[in-house]
Formats: sequence, structure tokens, C-alpha cells
Amino acid sequence: MKIRLLSFTLLTVLLFNCSSGYEKAEEWDKLNNKAMYYFEQEKLSSGLKVAERAVEIAERNFPSDHPNIATSYNTYALFLFYTNNIDGEAEKLLKKAISIRENKFGFDSEEVIESLKLLSKIYADKKKFDEAIKIFRRVIVAEEKNIGVNHPYHAATLEDFADLYMNQKKYPEAEKYYKEALNIYTNRYGGNDTLFVGNILNKLNRLYEIVGETEKAESLIKRQRKNLTDEKILTDLRTKVRKYTSESNYLEAIKYSKEALKITQKIYGKNSLSVGVDFKNLANLYKIVGESAKAKFFYEKALDIWIKERGPSHPGVIFLKNELDRLDGDG
Repeated sequence: MKIRLLSFTLLTVLLFNCSSGYEKAEEWDKLNNKAMYYFEQEKLSSGLKVAERAVEIAERNFPSDHPNIATSYNTYALFLFYTNNIDGEAEKLLKKAISIRENKFGFDSEEVIESLKLLSKIYADKKKFDEAIKIFRRVIVAEEKNIGVNHPYHAATLEDFADLYMNQKKYPEAEKYYKEALNIYTNRYGGNDTLFVGNILNKLNRLYEIVGETEKAESLIKRQRKNLTDEKILTDLRTKVRKYTSESNYLEAIKYSKEALKITQKIYGKNSLSVGVDFKNLANLYKIVGESAKAKFFYEKALDIWIKERGPSHPGVIFLKNELDRLDGDG
């Protein structure tokens, strides 16, 4: 009888612990998603508090080498960086996250790359350029291995690397990486793209003006002028969308959002990140007016693009997944 009673008691304790562990994991997951939602909404002070709480929950309830611990460290470091709290804590957290992720996912894994890129930005901000460059080189090699040399996500890394060299006034190196990024963006979005291609052209133009290569600068200016007409129309349409949204005239806002979407697709291509942003904004408007089916349709289209262009762990992807979960929950 005592053995049966003991077995029943032990089973009860085990079930309670499993249930408690599941609830804590669920609580951590909600906190981490909420933090990334705040990041997407640029509510950094609110997100910082939530991310700190997620770290506390993770450290109390998961083993020290658990991937969730690494995710929490990375998220908290992200908020520390963007709220200018880089006195050393963010760097320490990222190094811990990288160590965990290397052991769990591999030296060149996507998770490790995510932490490395943030660490490189922190080093650059602290003017530790040698450390930042060393990390960038590692990231570039890993990305070429994982996603290939022609992926726009890789182009963004090359652009960041070029920016780092610009800050050090190492113009030949900056030009090299800007041009590599420009080739990727041009092949992906076309020469008329004014978001990614246009941004790189602006940076190259500034570089050429600094080093006195005026002919190259003038050539770039001519190239940019060809793109201005459609961009002006798009800017006007988006101004109308903001105006009608601020006035709560959502039907008019939706009307002009659809027109803006067509121009965006023309300029950037149907699968560009700019189109993904327009899909998301249109979904937000449909959600406000209570048309859940249309909101879900555009959130899903946006999500497909964001995952392809920015990877599954990007804050924009997490935001879209959260919105879809909310719509499913409401349904």
C-alpha cells in the first residue's frame, strides 16, 4: 500500500513539474514574441523591459546551454544596442549566446550569424573596428556557404561592411563592397529600384564626391534621375494613405494603398521587400476595418516575402506571424 501511495505521489509530482515547465516555456515564448513585436513597432523602452523579463524566466527554467537562453540573450542585447546601452552588458550577452548557438546549431549556422552581426554593430559603435571587421569577414564566408553569394540578405551584410569602411575613411574597400552589394540588388530588383539600388547609388555618389571622382559621381546622378518619376507618384500616394489613416478614413486609405502597391511592384518587382512592406500595411488597414479574411491574405503574402528576403528570425517575420496568430485566435 505504501509503495502504491509513494508511486502515486511521485507521479503527481512529475506531472506537476512537467505542467509547470510547459507553462514557463509558454510564458517565455509569449514574452520573447512580445518583445520582438515592440521592436517592430519601435517601442524600444517597453520592449527592453519585456526582453529583460524573458531573460529572467529563461535563466530560471531552462538549462544554461538551452537555445531559448541564447535567444533571450540575443533579444535583450538587441534592445540594449538600440537604446544605446552598450556599456559592456550587450557584448557579454551576445558572446554567451554565440557560444550556446555554436554548440547547438553549428559554427556557421543562421542563429550564430544573427548574433555575430549584432556583435559587429556593437563593436563598430564602440569604434573597435578591427574586431568588427574580423566578425564581418566570418559572417560573409558563412552566408556565402549557407544562402549563396547572390542573396539580398547577403547584400545587406556587404553594405554594412562597406559602411564600416566608410566610417574609417577606407574608401577603396568601401567602394569594393558597395559595388558587390549593388550588383546583387540590381540583379534581384532591377536597375530601376530606388530603395536598395538607389540607396547604394547614393552612398557611392557620396564616396566619389569625397575622393574627388566627379565623373563617376555625375554618372550615378544621371542614373538616379531616371527613377524619379514613379518614385514621386509613389511618395504622393503614400502621403495620401497616411493622411486618410490619420483621419480614420480607412476605406480611402485602402484605396490609395492598393494604387501604391501597383507602383511599388512596377518599380521594385513583385517579390521585393518593398512589396512585402506594402502587403503588411494593407493588411493592417483591413484588420482595422474588420475584414479579417483580407487582412490574413495580405499578411500571408507579406510573410512569404519577408521570410525569403530577411530570414525566419527577423523581427518583421515575427511580427507578421504574431498578427496571423491573433487573427486565427479571433476566428
